[in-house]
Amino acid sequence: MKKIIGRILVFALMLGLTLGLANSALAANSTLNKKYSGTFSGNQTVKLKFTLAQDAEVKIVIQNTSDWRTQKGSTQRDYTFWCYASGLKDEFGNSCYLEYDDVYIDSGLVHIGESVTIQAKLKKGTYTYEFGVDYINKYIKSYSAKITASYTQSISPTSIDMTMGQTKTCEVKFADDLTKTWSSSNKKVATVTSSGKIKVVALGNATITCKLSNGKKLKTKVYVYGFNYTKLTLAVGYTAKLKVQNLQGFEPVWQNSKKKVASISAAGTIKALKVGKTTITAYITDDLPMKATVTVIAEPELSTTKATLKKGETLTLELIGVGTKSVTWSSSAKKVATVSATGVVTAKAKGTAVITAKIDGKKYTAKITVK
Repeated sequence: MKKIIGRILVFALMLGLTLGLANSALAANSTLNKKYSGTFSGNQTVKLKFTLAQDAEVKIVIQNTSDWRTQKGSTQRDYTFWCYASGLKDEFGNSCYLEYDDVYIDSGLVHIGESVTIQAKLKKGTYTYEFGVDYINKYIKSYSAKITASYTQSISPTSIDMTMGQTKTCEVKFADDLTKTWSSSNKKVATVTSSGKIKVVALGNATITCKLSNGKKLKTKVYVYGFNYTKLTLAVGYTAKLKVQNLQGFEPVWQNSKKKVASISAAGTIKALKVGKTTITAYITDDLPMKATVTVIAEPELSTTKATLKKGETLTLELIGVGTKSVTWSSSAKKVATVSATGVVTAKAKGTAVITAKIDGKKYTAKITVK
């Protein structure tokens, strides 16, 4: 690069040219579009000042409009100046990209005919964008500036990944003066409060809608993931498999709080090793954990060992701690009570029956009395 390179440095000087934007309140969904141009004269600072009557998305574009072809002695167009996004400050002099979220920043060399963009979602208030030349370059003489402000309502986020037990809150931007009505397309998966707080109910998908009083509808997609078990009891020596539901192609990296109690394979197979309790965790993202509590008992046990039923009533028995291994069920008196292959007992007539669950050569019994 030849000769002296002009630079635009961000520094808060009170010198310069002040270009004011409208200070009056702007209606929702309106836009602001102002264009400016000027020339540099010595060590000059240009100050663009604007006031937002409500939250808005602001874009500032600064362009180097100098024409090297009209400059005597210049043989190239590669004359540049510098532009920094920290030139955008609030009314207290704080740089906006340090004070506010959702700020897009671009900065660097601005060649003749090229531009740099600073974009930020800002709270209502007064702001300035300042830039200036630290030393004059005879080939860098003019600039243009454009400031736009958009007040279009939007919802954030538009898509949320969640797991069981989580809550998250949606934010509607640029709608402080509008009434909001929230709803869920699937309350069995996720519910939403009048303030936009989402609560997970079950695995699945749902769409959260915020209807504004101006008729506009804003939507957020909710995807709820989780294990097929959140709590699991296994007897020593038995196995079960953890699966991630409602998510395809996900390969978890497992964490096990107590490896001596139970082990877990890369494929998600849990094996009970020792009486105790452990927590198995896998992460979809760094802030989206899925957890399952595994309790290991010494032997399998029936959920009920003694029960009284009336004729026609049913009772579901479970052999706890055997994972997905098959259990064989039988009844000592089928005329009194029957039992299905899944352990459902049905009372038939007065009397007593013994229901037996058999697995790995061992028997576990429950006494059923029908009145």
